[in-house]
Amino acid sequence: MLGQLKRQRVAGSPRPVHRLGRFTSGLLLCARRPATRAWLSGLLRMGHCRKAYRALLQPPPPARPCGSCNPARAWRSPRRSAATTTPASARSGPPPLRLARPAAPPPQARSELTLLQRGQTAWLAEVTIATGRPHQIRIHTAAAGAPLLGDPLYAPGGCAQAGALPGMAVTTCMPTGCNCRVRRATCWRWRRHCPIPCGPMPMAEFQASGVDSGVVEQRLQRPGLHLRHWPAWLATQRADALARQLRAEVPWKQEAITLYGRRHLLPRLTCWMADPGCGYRYSGLENVLEPWSPAAAQLRQALQELSGWRFNSLLLNRYRDGRDAMGWHADDEPELNPAAPIASLSFGASRDFRLRPRPSPRASGPPPEGYGAATCAPFNVPLANGDLLLMEAPTQLWWQHAVPRRLRLQQERLNLTFRVVG
Repeated sequence: MLGQLKRQRVAGSPRPVHRLGRFTSGLLLCARRPATRAWLSGLLRMGHCRKAYRALLQPPPPARPCGSCNPARAWRSPRRSAATTTPASARSGPPPLRLARPAAPPPQARSELTLLQRGQTAWLAEVTIATGRPHQIRIHTAAAGAPLLGDPLYAPGGCAQAGALPGMAVTTCMPTGCNCRVRRATCWRWRRHCPIPCGPMPMAEFQASGVDSGVVEQRLQRPGLHLRHWPAWLATQRADALARQLRAEVPWKQEAITLYGRRHLLPRLTCWMADPGCGYRYSGLENVLEPWSPAAAQLRQALQELSGWRFNSLLLNRYRDGRDAMGWHADDEPELNPAAPIASLSFGASRDFRLRPRPSPRASGPPPEGYGAATCAPFNVPLANGDLLLMEAPTQLWWQHAVPRRLRLQQERLNLTFRVVG
C-alpha cells in the first residue's frame, strides 16, 4: 500500500517509522512529516513506547537429558511469562565478513515472552521487547527452546542453523552431554533476567583472514545528535583488501553540480549504487544508478545485520588526497527516509569528520532541550581506516557535517555511506 502511494506521488504519503522483521507481525507505525518520524523513532529507541508482538513458535521437545533444564517445563503453563536478556550487539551466524570483536561487555537487550496457547504443531506467544535489536525476537525465542515457526535461521539455543548463511562457521551454543553446572544456566526464571546460555553471539566474520582487534562502540550525543562510532570495525588487512577491490570494481566518475547558476566539478570522485528505483538527487545532480558491486553487497549485508535496517542505496566518495573535500551539508533530501540511520564506512587515510548545529534547522517542531550554537559547539570525529560511524535520527534535522581540506595530506581515502531511500 505504501509503495502504491509513493508511485502515485500522493502528497504527504505516510512512511514507516520502523520495520517488522521476518516471521513477525504487528502494527506498522507510519508518519507523514519528517519531524514526526524522527520524534517517533526517538521514542522507540529510548524505550518510551511498549512494543508487543504475537508469534507462532515451534514447540520444544518434550524431554531433555537434564530435566531441570528442559525448556518444555519452563513453558508448560499458558499465560506464564518469562524474561531473557542478551548483549545488545549479539549477532547471528556470520555472513561472509570479518569484524573486530568487542573488548567490553555491550549493553543488554531484553524481551518478555508470555505463552498464550499451546497446540500440537505450534504455540502462540506474546513477545514484549524493551529494546529494538536486530533479530531480537528470533534469537530470544530460540534461546528459550522454541524458535519461531518456520524460521530457517535460528535453532534452539539461539545460534544459526548450519548452512543458513553463506560462508558461515557454525558455533555450538549448547554444550554436549549433560553438564548440569553449565546447563542449569539455561533454565528460564520467571519475571527475571536470564542470559542466553552461550553468552554473546558470534559477530559477523569475513571468510578471508584479517587482523582481529578489540573494538568498543562509542556513543556520541549532543542535543539533536546521536552517533555510534566503532573504531577499527574492520580489521586492518581486510579493510586494505576491500579498498583495493573497491578501487578496481567501482565505476568512479567526477560529477559537476550547479551552485548559484554556475557549474563546478566536485572535489572528489563518486558513484551511486542502489536497488532499482532508488534514485537520488542533490544540488541539481541526478545520480546515475549503478548495480551493487560484490564488495559493496558484502558490506551492506553485514551493516544490515548490525543496524537492523535494510539499506537500499549507497553513495561512494573517493578523496584522492587532502585537497578533495566535502562542504557543509545535511543528508536530508526528500528521497531519504528521515527515521533511518546513515552508516558511514571509511577506508584509507584518516580524515576529520566535522559536525556543527545547522544554521537554519528544517525541523518544524521545537528544538531539542539545550540545542543552540551557544551550547552545541562544532567538533571533530577522526575517522580512520576501517572505522564505522552510524548517524541516527534526528541528527540530519539538527546538525550538518563536512570533510574539510587537509592540503598536506597525500594519501587517498574512500568513504561509503549506506542509506535508505523511500
